[in-house]
Amino acid sequence: MCGISGFVNFDGTHLERNQFLRVSDSLSHRGPDGHGCLLGDHKSGSMGLNHGDLGLAHNRLAIIDLSDNALQPMTDADQKLVLVFNGEIYNYKDLRNELSTLGHRFRTTSDTETILYAYKQWGIACLSRLEGMFGFALWDKEKRMMFVARDRLGIKPVYYYSKGQRFAVASELKALLKFPYIDRKINLNAASDFFETRYILAPNSIIQDIYKLEPGNYLEIDSHGVSQNVYWETPGYSESYLDGSEDSLVKNLDKILNNAVEQHLVSDVPVGSFLSGGIDSSLITAIAQKHSDKKIKTFTIGFDDSNYNEAPFASKIADYLGTEHHEHYISESDVLLTVEQLYKHYDEPFGDSSAMPMLCLSRLSSNLFKTVLSGDGGDELFHGYRWFKQIEKSRKFFKIPSAIRKILFNKLSTSIRKYNTLSGLREDKFSRLISQKQSVFPDWKRKALIGNAHGKYGDILDDIFSVTPKSQLELYEKLGILGLKTWLPDEFMVKADRASMAFGLEIRVPILDHKVVEYAMKIDPSLKTKNNSGKHILKEVLGKYVPKDLYEREKKGFSVPLAKWLKTSLNPMMHDTLSRENIERHGIINSSYASKLVDDFENRPNIEAGPLWLLLNFQLWCDEYLA
Repeated sequence: MCGISGFVNFDGTHLERNQFLRVSDSLSHRGPDGHGCLLGDHKSGSMGLNHGDLGLAHNRLAIIDLSDNALQPMTDADQKLVLVFNGEIYNYKDLRNELSTLGHRFRTTSDTETILYAYKQWGIACLSRLEGMFGFALWDKEKRMMFVARDRLGIKPVYYYSKGQRFAVASELKALLKFPYIDRKINLNAASDFFETRYILAPNSIIQDIYKLEPGNYLEIDSHGVSQNVYWETPGYSESYLDGSEDSLVKNLDKILNNAVEQHLVSDVPVGSFLSGGIDSSLITAIAQKHSDKKIKTFTIGFDDSNYNEAPFASKIADYLGTEHHEHYISESDVLLTVEQLYKHYDEPFGDSSAMPMLCLSRLSSNLFKTVLSGDGGDELFHGYRWFKQIEKSRKFFKIPSAIRKILFNKLSTSIRKYNTLSGLREDKFSRLISQKQSVFPDWKRKALIGNAHGKYGDILDDIFSVTPKSQLELYEKLGILGLKTWLPDEFMVKADRASMAFGLEIRVPILDHKVVEYAMKIDPSLKTKNNSGKHILKEVLGKYVPKDLYEREKKGFSVPLAKWLKTSLNPMMHDTLSRENIERHGIINSSYASKLVDDFENRPNIEAGPLWLLLNFQLWCDEYLA
């Protein structure tokens, strides 16, 4: 895992070396083990200059081939290709062997060099052969073309700037903002998505003319412009399932997960595992320990508040598996200290409050290992979310004709306090019902706050839920697909990447191996939800490694008491940050409406903290990046 940055200006605009170094230096936290920078001329192909209209830079976190031979930017033997790469290619040894038989000669044992020669052999078609998590930029001297790609599930980030004849790419948005010609103009459509979902959906970023490359996509950039294409798509809903008994499917899923975890353990530094004691992390840890000849290091954080503390459960799993377990209890003050640093690490508005404990987890665990396994992805693939059941209740009501639903809504909403439970029932489209259920700021509140901006989320919902699901299981499958396309890459992977890379820590996610994803999406959903309980088949696999009494329990999640903190510890910061004067400095959100939200939260009972938390985070971001 590393930080990459690059640019090519076909209009001939040059950057001096010190200007480009300001870009790459902003990513030094991602790669504390080394740095490389090359500048050149895109027409002549000359590299190694002190200024140029073409540049690639790399900040290295050394995981595979720790020698200086694997430093980047890396070139092929003919000096015709130059590559900067962030991530891991887990099948690089197999590819290396195949490429060697085809006549290619390797100077390193790194996976980086494997990408170079895979592209040289197969061109852009090499992407279908790469198994792993990655974001990279490759300059092809002969074609005068830059090739940029992102992994299938969006585990690793790729931001890019494109305007006119100028193009730039980086692992984080903050690096692109260091280019002298990139303006900091807000993308209000992206802001609309943030206030609806808590995060910003690709391809938008919070800054105009800067984009996030979508998962499974690649770019070709030359003097004619930017061409974007798809090489892998998230599997869609299908009623064609795998044949076989439940036992055989459990056996096959176990085998595929074992292969994925074994690949994810490939490293020249020790690999640890995050362990919460839940289904996903326990299964990944159990398989990792099975494939390790030493005790793997496991890590969890605990909270003094028993409502949020899962450390005792993790400890029992660790004891059973025989790992070298480490746990650290963090206090409220530990978590709150991260608020002040939040937007040093997160360079777009980010409203997931678990980003705070995630920063604590990454900081503390980075003292134990440089690479760690995580269990992300299980909830999306195997029906793990409890709120899916809430949507299912509404789906049943949605079978009632629209006109009758609206009459029922008008009558019931005056007598039942749970307005949000009913609000979606007056919608004409099922996709709008889901939007109402999930939105932190519904449409009318977003308009009051930032005007008539239009985000991407509604369009994605309309695409997936163009027809109301016929059954509970179809609903759950489509909600899982929604997660794979939205909150998983744009919220959860962003949270994990920024928090971990802030401390030079690499997080690997075996459940998001594309082979696991493709297999899981073919499993009959009745084996995912059984007896009204999610993750059934995943639990059956885990039962091969751990007794059920150690993991059959109610899930707590990775949350914090926001309402309490906003009324106590964070209250002074909230008032300072959301003052009329501070909000009006930037002129983006409606200060009068923001003040009303603050007053309502302070003075009215039972007001949710979520909207105010988003408002606070948006303004903290503005103060950091637009000041």
